[in-house]
Amino acid sequence: MLADGGAYGGLPLMLIQNTGNPANMVEAQNLSTDYFTLVLDNAGNLAIPGHIYTGGSCVHGCSGTRRVLAYGSMASRPTLDDVGEAQLHSGAATVALDPAFANAIDQRAGYVVLLTPEGDTAGLYVAQRSPGSFVVRETARGRGSVDFAYRIVAHPYGAAAPRLPMVSSLRNLARLATQSH
Repeated sequence: MLADGGAYGGLPLMLIQNTGNPANMVEAQNLSTDYFTLVLDNAGNLAIPGHIYTGGSCVHGCSGTRRVLAYGSMASRPTLDDVGEAQLHSGAATVALDPAFANAIDQRAGYVVLLTPEGDTAGLYVAQRSPGSFVVRETARGRGSVDFAYRIVAHPYGAAAPRLPMVSSLRNLARLATQSH
């Protein structure tokens, strides 16, 4: 382990090298309970069983005297989301996927589109999905024009993790993460 702040402009640098395979690079353990609190494996997978909190300040829209605790969502499988807004014209809209998002998802696994109309409509549905776009239509052959919001949920490319895997230890969690990529 090397920690050096002087030669790099005063910024801290930590270099951890481990030539032992399959040993983990970093492990933190509560010695009184024999409970692992952090495992960083050789593939760069980080497993932390507890909550993650930050002490950063709000940049926009917060009072300087109040802090906000926010929560991250959990999913049964690795997912990648994208959100946006579009408009229905005469009962239909074709929405192009962001090229960077389309490149990052597993096209073979498909994706789900969730719709929220932002005005009066008979209802909206996804009529077609393709690798580069999806088509939204108004129900009952409606011909309305309305704004709508969407959320796309897809599987990241290369993430082959099983659904809700059970693990018995933090070390096994890091090993499972390594095997799923």
